[in-house]
This record gives sequence, structure tokens and C-alpha cells, in this order.
Amino acid sequence: PLYWKGNNLQFRIEFLNELSINKPKLILVAQRDPLYYLSGYDEDSKQMIERFPEFKQFLGSKYVFEKQIENFYFYKSKLSENTF
Repeated sequence: PLYWKGNNLQFRIEFLNELSINKPKLILVAQRDPLYYLSGYDEDSKQMIERFPEFKQFLGSKYVFEKQIENFYFYKSKLSENTF
């Protein structure tokens, strides 16, 4: 629903609110995982962040890129002191 071509503002707001409340220590962003039949787009999750500027801003302001392992980009919370 976050990338649905219709009106999905409520889903996006709910998603960002949940992230703000739960404050996950890590966020993984997949690459090379296009799900055309679910999203209607031929882009992968990493590319789709560009279609969700609020999440891109949230990720950039509260998380720091830690490392890439195969098709996954790991972002660590700036509040987290633990590394992996």
C-alpha cells in the first residue's frame, strides 16, 4: 500500500508514525526485488524510496548507512549504540 498508485497518504502516515513510535535499531532496504504485481512499478525497494520522499527524509535524518550485504542495505539508528 505504500507504493500503490492510488491515494495512499493514510498508509504512509501510519507507516511513519509506527517507525517514530517503535524506533527500530535497524532498517533494511532491499535491492533487486521488484514486485510489479503488488506495486504496479518495475522498480526495486531501493529505487522506490524516491517515490516516498517522507520516508527518504526520515531515513536520512534518523539513520546512517552501515553496510551492504548482498541485496540488502543496512541502516542503523543514530540513537543506537550497538553495531552489528
